[in-house]
Amino acid sequence: MMKMQEIREMKTEDLVKELALLEGRLREHRFGLAVQQQRNISAHSALRRTIARIKTELAQRAAQQTA
Repeated sequence: MMKMQEIREMKTEDLVKELALLEGRLREHRFGLAVQQQRNISAHSALRRTIARIKTELAQRAAQQTA
């Protein structure tokens, strides 16, 4: 799980790549939970939170560029 400070220090291109990677992991984790291969539900929540943090930072950067 990444902290906001780590996310703020990353470049926008790196954030977009990391977002795509994490969304892929979340998709795989969801399928694992569906077929009960995964039992670590807290990892699912952590992935969702990290994705939300990255999306929030990208939205803030986009708002700053247009302002």
